[in-house]
Amino acid sequence: MEILDRIDRKILIELDCNSRQPLAALARKLRLGRDIVDYRVRKMHEEGVIVGFHAMLNSAMLGMQMYKTYFRLGNIPNRKAELLDRVRKMPSAYWVAESDGSWDFMLASLTRTPLEFQEIQNQFMHEFRDIFLVFQTFTVLRTRVYAKSYLTETGRISHEFGGDVPQINIDKTDALLLQTLTTDARVSIRELSEKLHVSESTVAYRINKLEEEGLIARYRIAINHAALGIRILKGQLYLRDYNQKELKRLLEYCDKEHHLSCFIEQLGQSKLEVEYEAKDYYHFTHLIDEMKKAFPKLISHVDITSIRREERLSHLGTYLPRSA
Repeated sequence: MEILDRIDRKILIELDCNSRQPLAALARKLRLGRDIVDYRVRKMHEEGVIVGFHAMLNSAMLGMQMYKTYFRLGNIPNRKAELLDRVRKMPSAYWVAESDGSWDFMLASLTRTPLEFQEIQNQFMHEFRDIFLVFQTFTVLRTRVYAKSYLTETGRISHEFGGDVPQINIDKTDALLLQTLTTDARVSIRELSEKLHVSESTVAYRINKLEEEGLIARYRIAINHAALGIRILKGQLYLRDYNQKELKRLLEYCDKEHHLSCFIEQLGQSKLEVEYEAKDYYHFTHLIDEMKKAFPKLISHVDITSIRREERLSHLGTYLPRSA
């Protein structure tokens, strides 16, 4: 059943591009009254369509590296619950998901060095050695994240994270500011001022500076995909060739795919990962089949995983900076 009309969808796509923008500015952009926009945003929040707003950080600028580990689990139900509880308490944990298909459990971690990641992973895998059957780890090199253009079939907007970026330093106040914005991107300047014990002008200056430097790359919206009849599915692309011209053409192809939400370049057995927000499993497999047909000389095969439930774990503020 369609629960969103055209106006709701326009509001969601605008908030997905910048969830921190004032509602008055959003209303002017959509040529609607502010009260109408405010009512619709509150209504979607109350109905569970909107579940949050968060800042997306380019953590590579802080010297942090992202790793993804995908697990196949043994059938020990009580240990699965303990596993998830343990991950929620890990300072390095950034994102976690329960899934079906090629993998049962997925974890993204942020650490400063490969050795630090190895130590954390070894301890974690030792604690749950009875449930882990098979795993693969990928080092994330660069990620391109797309706005939810399928909501309105409008032009594609994307942001890149990682890669070869300049390093910047932040202090304790910046770290607390970032921690807050990653959990609530719509928190007011006044609230931030009271929380950080600095003036409102200082807060505004620091936010602008972090945005200009590129550390704060974007403010996004978190939505309940199930409420919209959307499923999140990932495809690990295994390549038969590494021709740079074909890889560039593949990225250009992905730039035009409205339901493709994320394109990841990584080190590991699979060099690329694509994530789709699809209508259903069959829609996703159709999109993957079309991609394979378009790149028969590049793509060997694709491993498919469906995300059942995911959580963003806002632990970044407890990890940065060391002097804080």
